Amino acid sequence: MAFFILVDGVPTFSVAEVGFYEGAEKLLELWFHLPDGSSPMGIRALPQASWKKLLKLVKCEVLSVITSDTTDAYLLSESSLFVFYNRVILKTCGTTTLLVAIKPVMALVLEAVPGAVAVNAFYSHLHFKAPHLQAQPHTSFEEEN
Repeated sequence: MAFFILVDGVPTFSVAEVGFYEGAEKLLELWFHLPDGSSPMGIRALPQASWKKLLKLVKCEVLSVITSDTTDAYLLSESSLFVFYNRVILKTCGTTTLLVAIKPVMALVLEAVPGAVAVNAFYSHLHFKAPHLQAQPHTSFEEEN
């Protein structure tokens, strides 16, 4: 018998029921060109509430936030988010749905900096030990493309 819980209507296996946690990290890095005259804060002008809402789509939540002159660092339930002037780095693990974040991140960046243009995107992860426990679109390499 398979045990799972529903998260926003999507079957998600719990670690306690399956007895396994997928530790392979998923990494998404997005770089943007910001137009001349942009705020000195750039993408960091987005409020924390906007990132928290986005992260719910990815199936993780913010535990803590630390800011410096150049970076906002978010400790997440499933890893980390780093927001810079013109770059976003999101690292997650477990059964998070990192690729679901791409379009919403683009929309958030345009909200914060009208005229911003994505210039580079990078996504990677190690081989999953249990890909069948991942949520779509992370169940196979073919689906991730």
